[in-house]
Amino acid sequence: MGIVHIIAPTGVIDSGVAITPKAVVMNYGPRSATFPVWFSFTPKGGGFKLQASSLKPQAPVSISNFQFPISNFRSSGTSTSTFAYSDSIWVTLSSRESFACTFHPWTGLPPDTYSMTFATALPSDTNPANDSASGSFIIRHVVHDVGVLAILAPKGNLPNGDTVIPKAVIKDFGEGVEVFHVGFMIGSSWRDSVTDTLQPGVVDTVSFHKWVATPVGHYFDRCSTALAGDADTANDQVRDSFWVVSTGTDEHSQPSAIPHNLVLAGGEPNPFNAHTLIPYGLPRGEQFQLAVYNPAGDLVRRLASGAAEPGYYTASWLGNDEKGGNVAKGIYFVRLQAGDAVVTRKLVKLQ
Repeated sequence: MGIVHIIAPTGVIDSGVAITPKAVVMNYGPRSATFPVWFSFTPKGGGFKLQASSLKPQAPVSISNFQFPISNFRSSGTSTSTFAYSDSIWVTLSSRESFACTFHPWTGLPPDTYSMTFATALPSDTNPANDSASGSFIIRHVVHDVGVLAILAPKGNLPNGDTVIPKAVIKDFGEGVEVFHVGFMIGSSWRDSVTDTLQPGVVDTVSFHKWVATPVGHYFDRCSTALAGDADTANDQVRDSFWVVSTGTDEHSQPSAIPHNLVLAGGEPNPFNAHTLIPYGLPRGEQFQLAVYNPAGDLVRRLASGAAEPGYYTASWLGNDEKGGNVAKGIYFVRLQAGDAVVTRKLVKLQ
């Protein structure tokens, strides 16, 4: 009995890829035989220090040219602290028959250079020189990272009753081909998700099921990606906000396309860690200022100021001060002032 050649794994393999070890064995003898075939690999320099085997050969086994005894070879196919993988199967072959042995799959982690050995064992083997075959392969580190670049729709002010197709731009920032979920949420009740496949560096626009813009009011929306082992979760989601407005003149159908009074909504999220959105509305085209203050009344950050057309807007605060430095966690106040009108809301920064 002996190993003809190793089929897999070979060469350079991306980390996280499922690998199915394979090797071709052959019965070189004159009669049918049943024998075990082993496969094991370990990071180079780790040594073949294998645990006790649950494999019980049907007959005494002699593998005099192999570096470890059969009683120490583990057959479960699971990893331990001293080797990356081992597995074994029994094979029955007729004389001169060959067979491609397939072992349990293994996920290529962690990145490293691995030494591998396939081996057969048969009592009274007349040619032990072909009983084993060794080789090496490399698991290269691959960055897995997908994220959201922007929300395309819904945006701005939407007439009440309009039908909108939520859309977002996503990207594979990493080095591998990724299959992952993309989710979209509007308000607290509308959710949808799709599955996308992206090549490294590719940007794509994803669309979701239609959403009817009703009732009138202010909405927060969020698009997020979900990928196991994502290297940078900071780009996994984008938050935004928009308004659904009435096109009529009835005051009871507020908010209209132009607010009747100064409008300032609480941040979303609030409390927040590093980023919050602050919607506001201006009833007239006049000078205004939207700014964040600490509890002592000191200015922390101007978010928007100057003259603007009447309508609804959204500002973003990254939890920083006027110089761009991160502020301490705690309570802050966002204040919108236009003319003599002032509206204030409390914000809580968690870290």
